[in-house]
Amino acid sequence: MRSFFDELSDDDAVAEMVVDFNKASTANVSTVHESGRGDTGVISFTSGHMRAMVDSFPEVIQMDCTHKTNQRVQLYNYQLFTMVAMDQFGNGQPVQYSLIETNSDWRMGKCLDHFKRANEHWRFVRIVIVDKDMREVEVIRKKLPEARVLYCQFHVIKWLHHIIRKAMKFGRTMQMFWHK
Repeated sequence: MRSFFDELSDDDAVAEMVVDFNKASTANVSTVHESGRGDTGVISFTSGHMRAMVDSFPEVIQMDCTHKTNQRVQLYNYQLFTMVAMDQFGNGQPVQYSLIETNSDWRMGKCLDHFKRANEHWRFVRIVIVDKDMREVEVIRKKLPEARVLYCQFHVIKWLHHIIRKAMKFGRTMQMFWHK
């Protein structure tokens, strides 16, 4: 047990956690990518169980990123990027967790590079479901060329409701959209 004076720096504590994760099982895979500034840009984790899920159910993958989950800590506002495979019952099974500094094409690319490195069956991904981030689509198409990218139904409906409310707020009716 460490004493108060033996506390690790944040960087060293994260490095120790990544090493411990890798030592826990030879099937675990982790990747750490530094940004151009030398900061930790992406940390990705895939356990042996997660890899087994991709081996069993590689066809449909969902991706989403949490936003503003730790905004109270000004130094670290990382987002949690999660990839989920759909099992035989239609339930989502997590297949990768990544902590990303900010949402960008470079970071998304690094998350997908990790996915491909950790899962030999990545080539069997046929459908990737994303939220509403249009930037993600091009990166996904480049990294997973066999996959078709679809938008999440929930986010599409939410977007449509937003557009309708916005149109009604400014005095437009739906007929204006359909009859130009």
